[in-house]
Amino acid sequence: IKGVDLEGLLLATDWLRISGFYSYTDSEFTELPATTVLVKNVLPYISEQRWGLSPTIELTGINPAWPEVTIAPKVYYQSEYFNLATDLEQRIPARTLWDLRVDWKPAAAEGLTLAFVAQNLTDEESLEYYSAQYTQAGQSTATVIQPRTWYLEASYRF
Repeated sequence: IKGVDLEGLLLATDWLRISGFYSYTDSEFTELPATTVLVKNVLPYISEQRWGLSPTIELTGINPAWPEVTIAPKVYYQSEYFNLATDLEQRIPARTLWDLRVDWKPAAAEGLTLAFVAQNLTDEESLEYYSAQYTQAGQSTATVIQPRTWYLEASYRF
C-alpha cells in the first residue's frame, strides 16, 4: 500500500475558516496463493480517493451587530471500492455527501446554544457495505448509508 494524506486549515479572515483533507491510496496485492484468481487487483474496503472540505462562517465576525450565528457546510467524497477483489459485483459506488450545521447563541440566554443539523442534504442513495454470499438458496446482504436526516439540538453551558 502506498499513498498520501493531506490535511489543512486556512484561517482566511476573522469570520471564515476553511478546513479540508485529501487522501490517495494506491493499494494492490503483490503476493497471493497460486489458487487465488483476482478480477481486479485491489485491496478490499479501500477507496483510491477521499476528500472533504468544510468552511465555517461566523456572522459576528462580519458584523458585530449581527446575531452570534455560525454556518458550517461540509462536503465529503469517497471513490468506489470493492468488498472483494475476486468479485466485481461487490462494488460500493463512489459518493459525495453534503452536510450542514448552523449554530445560534442567543444574546439573551448566555450559555445556551441552539443548532440545526442536516446530514446527507442531497439524499444520496448508496451502500456502506455489500456482500453476495451464495448458498444453495442464495443470499445477499447490504448496509445503506443514512438517508437525509435533520434535527434540532440545544445545549447549555453553566
